Amino acid sequence: MSTMQSTCREGPRGIFRGRVTRWAVAAALAAAAAVFLGASEANRGASSYTPTQGEWLCMSLNIDELFSETYRSPVVVRYLYDLARPDTIEIRVSYPPQLVTPEAVRMRVAQARLRTMEAAESRGWDVWLKLEVNVSEEPRRGV
Repeated sequence: MSTMQSTCREGPRGIFRGRVTRWAVAAALAAAAAVFLGASEANRGASSYTPTQGEWLCMSLNIDELFSETYRSPVVVRYLYDLARPDTIEIRVSYPPQLVTPEAVRMRVAQARLRTMEAAESRGWDVWLKLEVNVSEEPRRGV
């Protein structure tokens, strides 16, 4: 009897049964490995986490920055938060000096400060918020 006839005679159930057995064995081995290695939901990214007000503010400001028209500017603005300084948000500005005037950088810094304070004020967080601005020249790649 040929292999084709053997497979056809078993029918789809025989083939399916083999696949289920392999998947069951693989799942059991994966579960055993997870237990053995100490993997749990907490350290696989499944645990809940509540961001601080500063983290939340930075996240929303960075998202706003990505969707605003100023994102196309060669002046890059990023909002950073450090748990070691819970009342401070750093506004990090970098720009290629060969493409941007100092006045344009000053305007972007002022705009970033205003945007940060408006966002904090709308949430009632402006009473504790401190801003730190760091500006650096970064040559454009390929120039």
